[in-house]
Amino acid sequence: MCAAIAAFATVAVSVAGAQPASAEDSASDGSVQAQINDILARTTGGTQINENQIAWDDGTVVVTVTAGDEAAGGSSSGAVSAQAPDCDYQWTCLYEHVDFNNYKRGLTAAFYACDFFYLADYGLQDMASSWHNNQSGGAVSTVYDWTGDGWVVLWRSPPGSDAWVGSSVNDRADGIWAC
Repeated sequence: MCAAIAAFATVAVSVAGAQPASAEDSASDGSVQAQINDILARTTGGTQINENQIAWDDGTVVVTVTAGDEAAGGSSSGAVSAQAPDCDYQWTCLYEHVDFNNYKRGLTAAFYACDFFYLADYGLQDMASSWHNNQSGGAVSTVYDWTGDGWVVLWRSPPGSDAWVGSSVNDRADGIWAC
């Protein structure tokens, strides 16, 4: 947890002079700020720490918003070009899209603490399509779906990654035990 706080502090210090964007700025700078504004409006306790990230819980949860760029690995024809996961060491990450946010667009949620996280608290309910577990010591994260009657395990993520969770569990994640 100390590493997460140090990483959060480093990022926060690097953007200390940055001012939050206004609603007028949101309209002119594209979809990233608009998505961040939407997430912040739907959740509590988040702080925008730079132009495309929000942090919660003393930096142990960080959501990154990226806008699409076909030049970054895809094409308008729908062809898929595999992307490498970009989850920091000792973190576990969920990605909104297949191939770790193919075309480098979408949301990435990174979790550091060994704890249960309800994804709606971070604006991410029912949105995970790929994952990367980059935690140390063989830690296994478990991803859950809330059925209305209880929590059901969707998948367990040992160290490593999966570029596609599969159609039966895609966009069903409601919680993660990141440890």
